[in-house]
Amino acid sequence: MLAKLGFGFFGLAMLACGGATSDGGQSNSVGGAAGNFGGTSSIGGTPSVGGSGNLDNCPATTVNFQVVPAPNSPTQWCIGAPGSCGGQTMTILDASGPLELYTFCQMDCDTCTRSICPPVVCELPFELTSAGSAFIWDGTYVTQNTCGALATACLHNHCAAPGKYQFQVCGFADPDPTSANACSSAASTTSQTCTQITFDYPPTAPVVVTMPLLP
Repeated sequence: MLAKLGFGFFGLAMLACGGATSDGGQSNSVGGAAGNFGGTSSIGGTPSVGGSGNLDNCPATTVNFQVVPAPNSPTQWCIGAPGSCGGQTMTILDASGPLELYTFCQMDCDTCTRSICPPVVCELPFELTSAGSAFIWDGTYVTQNTCGALATACLHNHCAAPGKYQFQVCGFADPDPTSANACSSAASTTSQTCTQITFDYPPTAPVVVTMPLLP
């Protein structure tokens, strides 16, 4: 069964067919494929770089990421892609590259039926306050495959194997910190900065990611 995402948002929650952010608060949940906050147990894969396994063996292991501005930073950050209506805010990577996290609007390989496909709502960049913003990963991801007699394109569900992963988050300098709409209305040509951190899965503590000081 494809995952249900638990959305805990600050202010105005925005869903873009499989991702979620919100405007000015504390928590975003990003989906996997094994239910709410799946993880890993006795599974295949390469422990040094991460891998995949049977979803039935996924324990309830959640990775909590806290994105914060650098202490005394003169930069007011916006999180997200400037000029975007649905840009990806965060990325999980293993040694092979970015993992596909979202299953909304896609065909499930296990059942060869399409998952839920809610109406698309614009996912806009939002202000990163001094309190920071939280993101949650449930330790699952999907890969492309086919199913059925017609070899229909579908997504196959995986648990993340124990190992090293990277979390990447992107943002840009708030063009007008005095305006409540500056982040969401920034031009697409605005320069974007991404930062990433290596973390262990399963985690031993929340993962704190600091947006850098700009030159």
